[in-house]
Amino acid sequence: MNITYKKYIIYLVILLLITLFNIVFLDFIEIKQITPDFCIILVVWITLKDGRFTGLIAGFLIGLYLDIISADVIGTNAFAKTLCAFAASYFYKESATKQITKKYSFILITLFAALVHNLIYCFYYIRTSEHDFILYYVRYSLASTLYTTFFSSFVLLFQITRNRIKY
Repeated sequence: MNITYKKYIIYLVILLLITLFNIVFLDFIEIKQITPDFCIILVVWITLKDGRFTGLIAGFLIGLYLDIISADVIGTNAFAKTLCAFAASYFYKESATKQITKKYSFILITLFAALVHNLIYCFYYIRTSEHDFILYYVRYSLASTLYTTFFSSFVLLFQITRNRIKY
């Protein structure tokens, strides 16, 4: 089997594990209806590892998958995750693909991409007559962005720790 196919199968398995984790454990880590979006971390990871084109396709497919399994409006997650990948792709450097996810800049890139994602996603669910946009954005989107960024630091720590362990 080609290495490229193995990589995409691994990404698919990771997505399915994230989905399972969300179903089982997300209620336990929820803070006042604020939850992290682990799929944003996956989209940023794929974009920084494989480039803009692969990241955009992955963002769209992961978002579409989430729209279908969550009975959400079809296209909202797909659009937001695609723009998330687009935002993260500005930091992609072909010469540093193995190193970018092992540096602290990964956390900042995830923060930026999550801000873009949540800004777009927020527009679909706010009704201006019911909520003040700024208050709604700060309460839900910004809090979710920071929570997602917090969990992206664990991905970075896992990478650092994995490199220090000798087999």
